[in-house]
Amino acid sequence: MKTTIKVSQEVIDKCAKENRKIYLSDVIDEFPSNCIFLKGATGIGGTTLALRDEKPTIVSMPFVNAVKSKIHDGGDDLYGVWSKNNKGQKTMDEYMDDCEHLGITPKFVCTYDSLPDVINRLKIYGVTDFTGWRLVVDELHILFNHYKLRKKAVQGVFKAVKDFKDTVWMTATPIPSGFLFKELRDIDVVEIDYPDTKPTIIRTQVRFLKTEIAKICKEYIDGKRFGNAHIFINSVRFISEVIEAAGLTPENTRAIVSTIRKGNKATMKNFPISEITSKAMKINFYSSTAFESCDIFDKDASMYVVTDGLNRNTTIDLSTTFVQILGRIRDCPLRTVEHYFTTSVYNGVTAEEFYLYSEDKAKRAKRYVEMYNNAIGKDKEVLLETAKNTTNELYYSIEDDVLTFDENLMNLEIVNYNCFKGDYSTKQNIAAKLIKAGFEVMDSEIEALSDEIKENPAKRTTFEQRYEEYARIVETDEDDQICKNERIEGLEAIDKYLNPAYNWLGTEKVKELGFSMKKVRDAVISKSYHNSFTKVIKMFGFSTGQRISYDVCQKRCAEITAELGMEKPIRIRDYYDVRQVPKRGKNDKKWENELQIVMVLDRSKAA
Repeated sequence: MKTTIKVSQEVIDKCAKENRKIYLSDVIDEFPSNCIFLKGATGIGGTTLALRDEKPTIVSMPFVNAVKSKIHDGGDDLYGVWSKNNKGQKTMDEYMDDCEHLGITPKFVCTYDSLPDVINRLKIYGVTDFTGWRLVVDELHILFNHYKLRKKAVQGVFKAVKDFKDTVWMTATPIPSGFLFKELRDIDVVEIDYPDTKPTIIRTQVRFLKTEIAKICKEYIDGKRFGNAHIFINSVRFISEVIEAAGLTPENTRAIVSTIRKGNKATMKNFPISEITSKAMKINFYSSTAFESCDIFDKDASMYVVTDGLNRNTTIDLSTTFVQILGRIRDCPLRTVEHYFTTSVYNGVTAEEFYLYSEDKAKRAKRYVEMYNNAIGKDKEVLLETAKNTTNELYYSIEDDVLTFDENLMNLEIVNYNCFKGDYSTKQNIAAKLIKAGFEVMDSEIEALSDEIKENPAKRTTFEQRYEEYARIVETDEDDQICKNERIEGLEAIDKYLNPAYNWLGTEKVKELGFSMKKVRDAVISKSYHNSFTKVIKMFGFSTGQRISYDVCQKRCAEITAELGMEKPIRIRDYYDVRQVPKRGKNDKKWENELQIVMVLDRSKAA
């Protein structure tokens, strides 16, 4: 059953008069019980309402930073658990003793991973009956989205729920009902019809995300933009490279990334990882560890969301996670958000086709499960092997010789497919998804250069544009982008010097050469030909019968001499048989002489 609670006009008028947002405490007096709670908007005090009443409560959250943020805001009345050895806190036994002696209602916040440990420690302390307790599983959509990545933690949450008579699954951004955890499909739903005014999204499709974001950071540091930049991008490598490219320092920049993943410290190249509770700086970066549940405070904040359609790690669900990010900064009056993005340009199986294909696989898998569980002896082995060959073996699990099919995992695969290979396939799809989520979208018309060249191979571009696009595509992991080889081949087809320039010279050298096509070509030729005579001929690039003015000839000789570092200036007559021919001068006033290439001299003249 679904119950919808509307916000009264009286409450709307009152909060408008007080110039503040509407909080849940303005709408309901008691936190709902034993349901899926769709609170309607982020940052409206959902967990706060649960943590301030008189009922013992455990709130389980997705990330360590979310727990730390809540503890920072809630004070000593809350007890946070995110690992077995939380630093700077009293023990759980001491906290429970204080609650008993001081008449304080126990209130816990913990990560999904830590929930089983919290319950076990409470049982050891003496809490054997959780009938009077409440469990709040916060950010239900993340529990679903992280099912494959953190399956053990998710299963631990479902196991812990069995101890409670009152469990509330809370989110502001529900996943489609057809893909909901099968365990929750019969639970009552309570929805707040929240009159939220969502920000306007200013979308900018760019060719070079790192270059563009680094430029924006520099403009903030140089005082060319007002306020502070808060940049959300789920790639620690991207954050590190932008910090390096923009010359940012710990004095003007903070980076909030997960400290649980050991590789992140190395990826950040010794740049310090900040706490979510630290003070905002001029530049603030956030990876997915701070996308949800965290409270960020900065009245001078400007928000940037960065997604790369070629990198699946940075693509976020536009109907859930995107909305969550926009609710992170609690006290910022700004109603616009900058979205910098690239698209995936995916042209394969459609989302609908993939869904139908998955449905068919699920039906077959369920038949095999039923047959396996009714079979005996060697028939079980044959059926299991057949089932795994039909459907991904990760979808199956066996416990006590009972085979089960993980429908939740398949549903997650469908949602992820829709996101990465559907929503991000074109800028139109991105806009449609955001508009459907209730946003006003202001669009730009910039496309990735490789897309423009694919549409129009004759498009005029500079070498710098081609090289930057080539480098961007090459440096993106193959597993994280679509049509990588096709994009590279398309660029190489219109410019044969891109590959050797990138692989032989490197980006720094190409930049040093000012992205000059002529200088890059000379440098590539210099690298590729060991015979000095052939090398010079290739660098001259003159053809038989071609006419050259004396000025052009002298300038080219000087350039090649400098490029090759030769002590003695080269002369064209040492490499070509040339002859002097007349040419009518400007305005036909007089005749001038120029050189004509007769032929290349014999190679035996090579030095």
